[in-house]
Amino acid sequence: MFGHSKHHEYEDDTVASGLGWVSIMLGVGGIAAAKPIAKLIGVENATAEGIIRVVGVRELCHGIDILSHRDPTPGVWARVAGDVLDGVLLGIAAKKTTNPAGFATAAAMVAGGYCRHGGRAQAECAEDDGVRRGCAVTARTLVPSPLAGEG
Repeated sequence: MFGHSKHHEYEDDTVASGLGWVSIMLGVGGIAAAKPIAKLIGVENATAEGIIRVVGVRELCHGIDILSHRDPTPGVWARVAGDVLDGVLLGIAAKKTTNPAGFATAAAMVAGGYCRHGGRAQAECAEDDGVRRGCAVTARTLVPSPLAGEG
């Protein structure tokens, strides 16, 4: 299914399955708790709550997609693209927050989640010292780049 990495300690299907279930949990949380999430990050308004719910629906769909296909690779790549969108939305929220401490807490939780997507990605993320590089490492751990040679 996925290409295997020498550095990956877990079966790729197990990682993809875990990512699918995490996506479902995040989706349900975003849909059910949009108002408290908006309050935590300091953007309390109907528009922000609607965006959080839409992101929750998208996350739920990613989870279902990853778990329901024999080859979850396209679903994982879609999830990675969604994570990039989440980063953009967090950047916009950072400029509008009325609760910088709550926003920083939520952003740290999101960054930690990026780093835990794959087996060794967490350690690689810490060594890279940056969220964006962590996301790239995670994506390569789960799904090899179509431009990279088979390893």
